[in-house]
Amino acid sequence: VLAASKTYETGANILVTPVSSSDPVAISLGLLRESSDPTRDVQTASQLIANIDVAERAARQLNDGKSPEALLGSVKAEPVANSNIVAVIASEGSAVEAQEVANAFAAAAVAERTKQMHEEIEERLPRLEAIAAENQGPGVEAPDEGGVSVAGEIAELQALEAGPDPTLRVQTKASLPTGQSSPKKKLSIIAGIIAGLIIGIGGAFALQVLDPRLRRESQLR
Repeated sequence: VLAASKTYETGANILVTPVSSSDPVAISLGLLRESSDPTRDVQTASQLIANIDVAERAARQLNDGKSPEALLGSVKAEPVANSNIVAVIASEGSAVEAQEVANAFAAAAVAERTKQMHEEIEERLPRLEAIAAENQGPGVEAPDEGGVSVAGEIAELQALEAGPDPTLRVQTKASLPTGQSSPKKKLSIIAGIIAGLIIGIGGAFALQVLDPRLRRESQLR
């Protein structure tokens, strides 16, 4: 217990709200799509949160000298059972550091997904606006977009561009942990005592079995 390094753990919660599968514009942007299995949606979101791109952004935000790889190794994204929440859990050597890393990583995940969405929108909007200008009207149907008009697609893209990724949102920030997560002193000491007794008793029996000396009359007979 004295030799083990102390670890503090805390987590921020990200709310996952996939876009409807009937929204072709949002789906074409690569946003998290709603499926028939909500559990799979949250698991997919976990993979989008815990990756090196998010770690690089979080490392720049923290600016504490820790590499993105090291930061990614101290963070895990886990679905919360029977919910649409992903917990971003950080394990660090101090309570303050764990809180800062969890909050930075959660914010970076939303920011990274937002950046990717905005880049896709910025690439598509000029082309659609040019099509609308050429046809001089809002009634032109956009090809390969499920019958959505050019004007309708432009309006939806502009609305999305004005905000963050609608599928991920930091629901609750990480709180300051009140105690260390490991080592657990009482549990470690109890386990050590039990293990010591087992080893001691086993060693005593082994010494008795392996001792070649005769100690009793029955042994001599």
